[in-house]
Amino acid sequence: MWTKSQAKNNQRWTSIKDLLRPVNQAAMSLLASTTPGSPLSPAAYMKYKHVKSAIYRSKTSLSRKSINPTLSIKLWMNDIQAHGGKSTFVPKVSGIDNNYFFAWSTKFQLEIMARNTGIVCMDSTHKTVKSLLPDPKDKKTCPSAYLFTLLVRDRQANCGVPVAFMVCNSESINTLRLWLKWVSDHCGINATKFMVDCSQAESEAIYQAFMTSVDIYYCTFHVAQAWERKSKELYGVKVCNDLRGPLKRIRTAETEEELARRWDSFTETYKKIRQDDQLLESMDDT
Repeated sequence: MWTKSQAKNNQRWTSIKDLLRPVNQAAMSLLASTTPGSPLSPAAYMKYKHVKSAIYRSKTSLSRKSINPTLSIKLWMNDIQAHGGKSTFVPKVSGIDNNYFFAWSTKFQLEIMARNTGIVCMDSTHKTVKSLLPDPKDKKTCPSAYLFTLLVRDRQANCGVPVAFMVCNSESINTLRLWLKWVSDHCGINATKFMVDCSQAESEAIYQAFMTSVDIYYCTFHVAQAWERKSKELYGVKVCNDLRGPLKRIRTAETEEELARRWDSFTETYKKIRQDDQLLESMDDT
């Protein structure tokens, strides 16, 4: 019972361990001099797995409104709406079998969104949540789903703040478009610029959802990652290492003119080395 009460008070393993184990030398000496066979405090037998289990049960009881995952999500969506937020649950995306998504923005997030318009960052995170639907090849397991986040820079806090979330089991353009359209129509987001990882699906979904002249920027880290992965796939590690410097100079160009010059120089040099446009075509896509 004591361990459960500590878990409910949001105590972590390290803090609970300090309460369980004697930390001063006098207490350690007293424990060492205990007569063999005499009873010890139950705390002396408590292990990490016992505390972990108690913390897990406590967190689960707080996060689950029902043992049925789908029903639990619907209840959470209703709870968010009841507290002034916006939420939606789409069990089947039109035109796509077995594709779903649910999305939400709390009252606090809507307030942040309303006073910070213009530039929005869109991020996709893999393997953080489980899908509601089982794996078609193995009904006993559920594959990972995708967590999408929209962030803005809050002018008051001067830091990035997430203003909307979406969980789905497909990164299709149609699913992303429906979510972004919902955020635009029901949450009131007003964006003129988007930053995404390095995804054509995300870019196309943004264009279709907003139907206006929205500027889209790619994250330089993800662009570099995509270029390096493609060059290594096509030509091996040695050529990839040779191209890393010139490609970095392209990404770090500070003006359009400088970018054009560095790009022209790279394409000319590259074509002399390889009469092959596969890498250039993949770079044009990003």
